[in-house]
Amino acid sequence: MEKEKLIVESVKLALANLQLNGVSPKEVLISSIRYLMECCSLENSKEGRHTEETCKKRAAMFNKAILFIEVYIELGFSYESHAQLFEQVFRESGLTDDEVLFFKRRFAQKLKLNKSKIGSVLGRWNPRYHSNTKKEVVEDILEKIRKKEPGEYFYYSRRKNSKQEDVYQLVIGSEGSYFCHVNEQRYYEFENMG
Repeated sequence: MEKEKLIVESVKLALANLQLNGVSPKEVLISSIRYLMECCSLENSKEGRHTEETCKKRAAMFNKAILFIEVYIELGFSYESHAQLFEQVFRESGLTDDEVLFFKRRFAQKLKLNKSKIGSVLGRWNPRYHSNTKKEVVEDILEKIRKKEPGEYFYYSRRKNSKQEDVYQLVIGSEGSYFCHVNEQRYYEFENMG
């Protein structure tokens, strides 16, 4: 078992024991991530001394924070409720956009490839506020996935009396396909695509 996976599983076990004693695992993880970020800020503000040792300390703290985010997601807690904190960790740790995307996609919710599952991800869809009907959008997504048409496809929706659009992204590539509700940063992968 690789070192990171061992750490993640150990943290999960420790959190399970805390939960048995009435302590919230979610709060412990969020507090730990915030503490690590504060420590990183303190290391960074030490009178400009960026020695190799302080850089290693900061990198180790960021790695721990990222592992705690992984545990948080694996335990099923909502990414969206602390997305700002997580994005700060990713940004300050120096992860590239591709690395962050890969990290998020690892925890994509699995969906069966059918009309009802795609429709449930899209939610309410009033054709007066969208360019296509919900049925057309679902069928377009199904067709593109089944034919494995490489590319990036966007679908937009807007709720009544709302100025903000919901953006949905379908990405089909050689490395795999995924569907994302961009506003909420929710990722989905479809089962039985073979």
